[in-house]
Amino acid sequence: MPTKIGNANLFSVPEISQSLNVTTVTVRNYIKKGYLKAQKLIGRWLITEEELKKFVNEFENNCHKRMKEMEKNYEKEIKEIMAGMECPRDFACCKLDLKPSCEIKDVGLENHLEITGACNHFCKYLVVSRGLGYCRCPLCVYLTKKLGHWDLFPGTKKFAIQKIFSSQQEQKTKGE
Repeated sequence: MPTKIGNANLFSVPEISQSLNVTTVTVRNYIKKGYLKAQKLIGRWLITEEELKKFVNEFENNCHKRMKEMEKNYEKEIKEIMAGMECPRDFACCKLDLKPSCEIKDVGLENHLEITGACNHFCKYLVVSRGLGYCRCPLCVYLTKKLGHWDLFPGTKKFAIQKIFSSQQEQKTKGE
């Protein structure tokens, strides 16, 4: 609960750390680096509600900018991968909800994903070794390793990739 002095609500370091879900050390570092303006009063750092709102807004704006930059980088890298490969199935396994049509998992191999369940297609990127199936499609490998598990895809990444597929489809249509 904030301390009230006059009309101002003042928050302590522990209160801020709890509301931001960070450690008190992190909050003190924000203060030390000047990201969060605070005043020391009776041996305690106190932050006004106004300064806390400024900090949170600036933090959210910076996160949004970084996400946009990451999205552009992902989009560029995916376009480069797709331009450098010929997919016999026109990337069908990646287009549907951005999930591969077969069950795959990252098992730590640099350019391969293990096929763990039924695979309902065959393409030139499917490799069988010692009774195990592996997908070595550069796009599937990139999407799985770089962007994380398919089922946990954040919306911005999913949107960026869908945008790439739709723009490539438009280019093909115009070229025909």
